[in-house]
Amino acid sequence: MSTPATQFPPDTDPDLRQRHVLLADDQVISAMIVGKWLGMLGCTMERVEDGQQAVERWQQGRFDLILMDVKMPVLDGLEATARIRALEPAGSARTPIVALTAGASPQDRDSCLAAGMDTHTVKPTTLETLAAAMREALRLAASTAAAAPPQAALSEAAPGWAMDLERLRENLGHDEELLTEFIEAMQIELSLRLPRLHAARQATDARQSQEQAHALRGALGSVGAEEAVALTRALEREAGAGDWDAFGQTLARLQTQVEAIRSALASVR
Repeated sequence: MSTPATQFPPDTDPDLRQRHVLLADDQVISAMIVGKWLGMLGCTMERVEDGQQAVERWQQGRFDLILMDVKMPVLDGLEATARIRALEPAGSARTPIVALTAGASPQDRDSCLAAGMDTHTVKPTTLETLAAAMREALRLAASTAAAAPPQAALSEAAPGWAMDLERLRENLGHDEELLTEFIEAMQIELSLRLPRLHAARQATDARQSQEQAHALRGALGSVGAEEAVALTRALEREAGAGDWDAFGQTLARLQTQVEAIRSALASVR
């Protein structure tokens, strides 16, 4: 009798079979169940227990997909995802990330997507639901590479904004290494603040909303993004007035601006 070509069960999903998965989950029981399911799907797995470990392990290894719990110690799943997205090299393949969250509201979903996650599944989940979310994340990531726009996009990235690259180089003493470090720091800062603003809106936390908008304004001002800066001021006013509908609309506009600015920054060579 011939030996099977694979050790995996014959009915495992071919889209998921032999995928190497990073599971970030601090809950032992939840991780045990998900680990069992991944084995049933024909996947291999490594597990970490907080968001900081997830970022570090992702940097060290090659993973086909990440399952990211949203609520974790040290660094939560939203911030861990934002850091991974900021660190992905322009033009590289995008790592699919599935959120594991106890929040089932549209705001929870929006927070996950704003952080850079591809799909989400609500706990307690099932094997079938998890597998479907994994397949969808793989599909979306395959069609959305971490690509940088052409250099011409620098002046078209966001309405009312064009980065003066030469002035920025002057301000940094024409130090190309420092310029690279500045852009990396900006990418991380911009990617972290938006999930925090979404979370603050969801919690209707005026103080946190104002603090995050204020911090984001400083970063945006350093690259002369005046229209985006004006939107952060509007967020502070709307949070202070408790006008969360207007806040949500302004935040959506700001997110479009910030995403365009991050794309333009990624194209700097």
